[in-house]
Amino acid sequence: MHAPDSVQTQLAASLTPLPDRLSTAQLQALQQTSPPPEPGISKTQQLLAQLLHLKPDWAVSYGDRLVQQALTLWPEEAKPLAQQWHKQISVAGLAESELNGWHQGMTQLQQLTNRLNALDEQKGKYMTVSELKSAVFAMSQSFSHTVPLEEQLRLLSILPAGQPVSAAQLNQAEQHLQQLIASYALLKHQKE
Repeated sequence: MHAPDSVQTQLAASLTPLPDRLSTAQLQALQQTSPPPEPGISKTQQLLAQLLHLKPDWAVSYGDRLVQQALTLWPEEAKPLAQQWHKQISVAGLAESELNGWHQGMTQLQQLTNRLNALDEQKGKYMTVSELKSAVFAMSQSFSHTVPLEEQLRLLSILPAGQPVSAAQLNQAEQHLQQLIASYALLKHQKE
């Protein structure tokens, strides 16, 4: 039994690649023909509005839906595809140590604060400089596991005008953002 043509058409449409933007050469060729602004402007506005409402994990969710679609249609044949997809998303997420480093540092900082406050209330009790240095070192280690994305962005924003942004800094911030999005998508999927 064959599926109706409209369902086959919808399946084919769901598997088409996302469109690429026009190349510079294509834009120049189109510019020579002076295309009318409508419907191009209104369709561009509609697409921009849609893009603004996409969730941060849209690409991962879209991939999940494609994998689920393949598993529904071809259960056995799609298993390797699903396993590979899940492996890619897991690898793309943050490592456990990176996910917990900032929290551990903040916890250690709170413990030090509590300890100092408790010593403040007891006469004759004190913390040695060595103990304080050890506590600060442990916190520094925890914080250094992962610099928060906000700090990476702040560092990029304070570069003097005219100073080029290093490709390494941009790549590091972009990779961190992608890791956060992948980790968010994994957590969201686990909680559903």
